[in-house]
Amino acid sequence: MKKLLAAAILLLSAANVFGQQSQPSPEPQTADVLRINTELVQTDVMVFDRQGRFVDNLTRDQFELRVDGKPQSISFFDRLRAGSASEEAQLAAARGISRTSGAMETVSPLDTGRTLFFVVDDLHLSRQSIERARRLLLHFIDNEMRQNDQVAVLSTSGEVGLLQQLTTNKVVLRAAVERLNFRAERETDLEEPRMSEYQAFNIIEKEDYGTLSFFAQNLAREYNVPFQVAVAMAMGRAREILQRSSVLNTATLSVLENFARSSAQLPGRKLAFFISDGFSLSHTQAVGANQKMRRITASAARSGLVIYTLDARGLIMDAPGTETALIRDETNLQARTSIGNIASSQESLRTLADETGGRAMVNTNALGSALTRVLEETASYYLLAWRPEPNSLRAGRAHRIEVSVKGSPDLTVRLRKNYYEQEAQTPPTSQQTTSQQNSARRSASSGRNARAATPESELAAVLRSFYPRKSLPTSLSLGFLDLPSTGLALTTTAQIDTRVLNLDSLGEGQKAIVDVAVAVFDGQDRYVSGYKQQFTIEPRSSNSTAPRRALLNRQFAVAPGLYQVRVAAREEQSGRTGSAVEWIEVPNLSQGKLALSALFVGEPATNSIGNDGENIEATRLVPNRRFSRDSRLRFVTYIYNSAHAAHAEPDLALQVQVFRDDQPVITAPLHKVTLNSDTDLARIPYAAEVPLANLPVGRYVLQVSVIDRIARASATQRINFVIE
Repeated sequence: MKKLLAAAILLLSAANVFGQQSQPSPEPQTADVLRINTELVQTDVMVFDRQGRFVDNLTRDQFELRVDGKPQSISFFDRLRAGSASEEAQLAAARGISRTSGAMETVSPLDTGRTLFFVVDDLHLSRQSIERARRLLLHFIDNEMRQNDQVAVLSTSGEVGLLQQLTTNKVVLRAAVERLNFRAERETDLEEPRMSEYQAFNIIEKEDYGTLSFFAQNLAREYNVPFQVAVAMAMGRAREILQRSSVLNTATLSVLENFARSSAQLPGRKLAFFISDGFSLSHTQAVGANQKMRRITASAARSGLVIYTLDARGLIMDAPGTETALIRDETNLQARTSIGNIASSQESLRTLADETGGRAMVNTNALGSALTRVLEETASYYLLAWRPEPNSLRAGRAHRIEVSVKGSPDLTVRLRKNYYEQEAQTPPTSQQTTSQQNSARRSASSGRNARAATPESELAAVLRSFYPRKSLPTSLSLGFLDLPSTGLALTTTAQIDTRVLNLDSLGEGQKAIVDVAVAVFDGQDRYVSGYKQQFTIEPRSSNSTAPRRALLNRQFAVAPGLYQVRVAAREEQSGRTGSAVEWIEVPNLSQGKLALSALFVGEPATNSIGNDGENIEATRLVPNRRFSRDSRLRFVTYIYNSAHAAHAEPDLALQVQVFRDDQPVITAPLHKVTLNSDTDLARIPYAAEVPLANLPVGRYVLQVSVIDRIARASATQRINFVIE
C-alpha cells in the first residue's frame, strides 16, 4: 500500500496538482489511415411484423429496391446492431470506404453505445406539455439510458445553452432538463375564445365565413361594436396569429435544419426524438417553412439521421379554448374544428417522421412506453446500398426510394422516403489526408464571399464547435481536489496525440508547432477561466523515436458547481485541428457531507526511486483513459469530511467495482482504509490498482465507493475507461 500510494502521488504530480507542466514522453509513430470513396448510396431499413416486432434473418434476395419507380440492384447488404463497434465499419463498407492499418486505428470496443438526441420544441409546448416532456426525459435518463449511450437534450429556443452537448453524464442531462420551461411567446392568442392557428388559416386562406362570423359575434358582444367592425377586428387578429405562428415555425425549423446538417459530422446512424405540440405547414406564410422541411429531410438523409416525433399533448380530448372559459357557441364551431385543428398541428410531426424513416407518436398518453418501444425496435436494422445511374445525378434532386419484402405484403417496411444528390462537397473528415484538408481550405478561401481565416479565428471556431474535431486527436481529463492552501481546485489535463504530425519527416532544425486553447464555463454558461498556449515538439535523434503525445496541465480555483471545459488544438504546418469537451461536478464540501475527490487514473510506467531509497514503479497519467489489456489501471482519490471522534480514527471502508454494459464484472470486497500517524484527516488519500488482463476489449466504468461506518454515510465516484 505504501509503494502504491507513493506511485499514486507521482500520478498526481503528473496531473499538475501543484501546477507543474509535464513533458511529452517518447513513444513510436506510424503511418496515417487511408480512405477510398466510391459512389454508393445507402439507406437503413427496418422490417416489422403485424405485432410490431423486428423481422430478423432476412437476406439480400428477399428485398426489392426501387428508385424513382425503377428496380435497382442492391450492391451492399448487411444487418446491423445499433451501438455496436461493427456498425461504423459496416456503414463505412456500404459507402465504399476501405481502411488500411495505420497509426490512428485502434481496436474498437464492442459496445460503443447509441447516439440519441432529444430536440424539445419549447417554442410550441404548452405548460402542461413542458411538464410531460420533462417527466419523459427524466424517466429515460434514470431508467432507459445505457452506460455507453451518448445523449443530448436540445431546445428550439436555445435556452439549454452549453448543456446541449452529447454526453454520457447524467448530471449534465438532468441539468439540461431543468432548463426547459414554458415560454410565453408560444401563446399566439390570449383572447377568449382562443383562436387557433388552424382557425386563423380558415379565416384568411379559405375565407371561412362561419369561423369568421363566430369570432366576430363574440368580439361585437365583448366590445359593444358593430358587426362589420368586429369582422375587421377578427380578420386582423387572424392575420396576426398567422404572422406570429410563422415566426415560431421558422425558428423551430431553422434549429432542426442546422441540427440535421451538423449531425453529418458524427459517424453512424443517429436517432432524434422531436418533442412538440406540433404546428401547421399549410397556410401561405408557410411556403418558406415547407422549403425548410425539405432541406431538413435532405440533410437528415445525408447525415444518417432518423427522426421520431412525439406529440407532447398526448390524447387530445378538448376543443381549443374550452378549458379556459365558457363561451357561447351555438354553432358548435369549436368542437367541429377541433379535429381539423389537431390534424393540422400534427401535419409537421407526421411529415418530419415519415420523410426521415421514423414514426410519429401521436394521440397517446403513454409516451414513456412509446419511447421504450422505439428504442427496442431501432436496436437492429438492415443496410442497403446501391450505385445510382450516372444520368440520374443532378445536384439537389430528390429520388423516391421504395423497399419491400418479396412475397410478404403483411410486413411493414420503414425507411426514409427520399435521397438527395449532394449539393456541395462535405467538409473533410478526420481521416482525410493533410493534402486533402489543405486543398479544401484553399477552395474555401478562394470563394467570392470568403474571408481569410487566421490561425486564431480557426482555433476559436474549433473551441466553439458543437462536435469534437478529430483530425488532431485531442483528449481531456478533469478532476477536482480540496487543497490545504487554496481550497477547491479544478484540474485539467489535455493530451495531444502527436503521431499524426509526421515528426520523423521534419528536416533538420524544424519543429512541429501546436496552438492550444482551453476554456472553462460554469453551469450557467458563464466563462470562468482559460488559457492559450503554444508549444513545440522536436523530432528525436536518429537513434530514438518521436514522442507519441504531449500533455498540458493546469489547475483553476473554483466554487462548487457544474463545469464544462473545452480544449481546442491546431497544428501550424498542416492545419489539423482537434477538440474535446468534458464535464465535472464539484461538490460543496463546506456542507460537511462525506465526499470523494475525482478519480485520477494512470498506468505503470518506468521505475523511480522513492525518498526512502525504495524502488517505486512510477505511474503515468492516462488522460484519454484508454488502456491495453496487458496494462494495469491505477487510481488515486481523496476522502473528505469523514467522521471521527476527538481521539479516534475514522472508520472507513472502500469498495472498487468495474462495470460493463451496466453489469458488474469486477467487485472487490470492502477494504478498510488504513491511516498513518501523519495522515491529514481532512483529506485522506487512497490508491489502488485494477488488473486488466482478464477483461475483454470494451468500454467500462470504474466505480469507487466509500462507507463511513461512524456517520453511516456513503459517497461514490465513477469514471469511464476503455480497454483496447
